Amino acid sequence: MQPLASHCVVIRMHVILKILAGVTAAILVIVTGLAAFVYFATGEQVRPLAQGFASAALGRKVTIDRLMINKGWITDITASHLVIANPDWAGDKPMAEIERFAVTLDLSSLLDPQLRIPRLELENGTIDIAYGADDRVNWQSAETAGELAAPEERQEMPAIENLAITGIDVTYRNLETAASETVAITGIEGTLEKGKNVRLSADLDWREHDARLQFNGEQFETLINEDRPYNFTLYGDGLVNFALDGTATKSGNLDILLELNGESLADIGRIIDVPLPTTANFSLKGQLLTAEDRYTLQDFSGTVGRSDLSGTATLELTGDIPKLTGDLYSNRVDFKDLAGLIGNDPDSFATSTEADETAETVDDNTSPNLFSNAAIPTDRLRDAELDLSYNAREIIAPTSRVEELSITAKLADGRLLVRPFMIGIAKGVISGEIAVNAREATPSADIDVALSDISMRDFFTDTDFAQEMGGTLSGALYLIGTGNTPIQIAATAEGGGQLIIRDGKISALIVEAVGLDVVESLGVLLMGDVPLPMPCAGLNFTADHGSIDIEKMMLSTDDSLVVGKGSLDLAQQTLDIQVEGRASDFSLLDISAPVSLTGPISDPDIGIGGESPLEMEHIGEDTKVSCQQILGDRHNQVAETPD
Repeated sequence: MQPLASHCVVIRMHVILKILAGVTAAILVIVTGLAAFVYFATGEQVRPLAQGFASAALGRKVTIDRLMINKGWITDITASHLVIANPDWAGDKPMAEIERFAVTLDLSSLLDPQLRIPRLELENGTIDIAYGADDRVNWQSAETAGELAAPEERQEMPAIENLAITGIDVTYRNLETAASETVAITGIEGTLEKGKNVRLSADLDWREHDARLQFNGEQFETLINEDRPYNFTLYGDGLVNFALDGTATKSGNLDILLELNGESLADIGRIIDVPLPTTANFSLKGQLLTAEDRYTLQDFSGTVGRSDLSGTATLELTGDIPKLTGDLYSNRVDFKDLAGLIGNDPDSFATSTEADETAETVDDNTSPNLFSNAAIPTDRLRDAELDLSYNAREIIAPTSRVEELSITAKLADGRLLVRPFMIGIAKGVISGEIAVNAREATPSADIDVALSDISMRDFFTDTDFAQEMGGTLSGALYLIGTGNTPIQIAATAEGGGQLIIRDGKISALIVEAVGLDVVESLGVLLMGDVPLPMPCAGLNFTADHGSIDIEKMMLSTDDSLVVGKGSLDLAQQTLDIQVEGRASDFSLLDISAPVSLTGPISDPDIGIGGESPLEMEHIGEDTKVSCQQILGDRHNQVAETPD
């Protein structure tokens, strides 16, 4: 096991900072060790001694192109093009290559517990951090290297009055996994001066994102005192904005108040290398506790978009890949804030109120995608683990209120399994499981869902026609597809399902919205503003390579039976459906005609009339048939999700 060999960015950043300090400390120790010679020799005379001493101490070749010394009790030393080689197993790239290293030493402090450094500067260069097999690390290839490279005790830290680091690229390499990461240090400046509070600021460039950090701590003497915790604040602006305020204990563990805010929780996922969904803007606050390689955000609370979010989450870095566990919950959730769970942009969803407010500004020619074209993050699915539960008490949906949402998500070995998930909606339940498998080169996804006793009246509770609706919706579906994006998966979907509404009724407002000519062409008798009884409605469908084939579709009223067939193309997001009416009063057959729906799913064209009647199996002349008589009982035949 190589706990530091993980390419999780949290470990990387921790190691980068540690090794940056270690390389600096190693050079300081070497320069300090030669201080006795400095006073009696020139820089060029000392340079060979410095190279030999450093090479022996670090166990690899060290070269300095030029060494300049301004002698005195306050001595200035400047090294040009300082190169520290890597061990043979780490490759030809130098471990450190610094164009300019400048240090001012107070030689009178050599006998003090802390060396006093009025000035320390590193300009332009690279630092290479490499991990290999058998826990090998490139900065500790010799027995003495580890001792020289990084002070292990806080009281060994030198007092630096003015620190400046500019133009240094720090690269992490894992030779076993071929993982590589670079953080560009645009600038670090600050002070660790005796009698003053510690202050450091840094400008970084990481993964094409700029970040600025600001550290403020207690006095330097408190920092090097191991007998008491150290109080500090750390602020960061970048991909995610954060604020830390708390203490570091003697063992190095943290107990701090953490505040986070940003554009999407997915950005936190990018930082910790764990797949998290795209969300609306978020703001969270909680207590961050650390113990070795475990980071727990305890009892946090805040908002994501218009929704509240609370809970406890733990990031474990004890293994080769990061693992995120937690229990999360919300009291009230805006439906669109859940869009990221299915790969869509939350801003593309709107509640019914928002839809009404923006209806006048929407371009009628636009056809929004039903499925996202965002790439599935296969690398993070393969290189992370999850075990999260989420419960929401109420969800504000476009037409109705969801009473409950419960999800358990587990990610292991490249397979994300959401099982079970349960949505309590309109006095009914939607339940099942969803899986995303990233083990193969091209990921796959499948969904197995059952719908039980969803009240149509309660489903449309926030509409003007809710009281005129009736019946319950039940059914099941199973779909599986492959692809690198949700829209590709939809375009390859296979499976099938059935949906049935029993003992229903349709609001006269909906009938009017459909169009009286369309309804009458189907032979459906209307009675003014009275809701249309609908004893049964339903459909059977199968899916093959993204084409949904509606094998049977029916809607029965007291006076007629409407039947239909057709297809939906998920790749093109179009439909081609034909329905026709069969009235019990056969005098109406003369005025009935097929109705077709064609074109984009979001805005189909409706046509009346057609040459070919639908071919349905014989049901006799009695239109008062049951759903099961025509549709059968398909929703008990849906396949189970494979492991």
